[in-house]
Amino acid sequence: MVVTGTYDPYLVALSILVAAFASYTALDLGGRVAAARGLARRLWLAAAGQLPRRLLRVTQRETLGHLLVVAAIDAQTLRLHPP
Repeated sequence: MVVTGTYDPYLVALSILVAAFASYTALDLGGRVAAARGLARRLWLAAAGQLPRRLLRVTQRETLGHLLVVAAIDAQTLRLHPP
């Protein structure tokens, strides 16, 4: 099967700019979280959605971590492709 298509150079440039901005934002957020202490750190982690992962210490429980990843992928798959 041969797939042919076209692309809009302006949309490609826009997608590159959005990706660069998102990368900068993620790195900046990581720096802020690393520098924060106490309640401020917990608030940053909660805002980034990482607090449950830290509270459960998923990195030490590999089986639980794998189950959570599979559950997240299944949920997104069902969201994008409902039955």
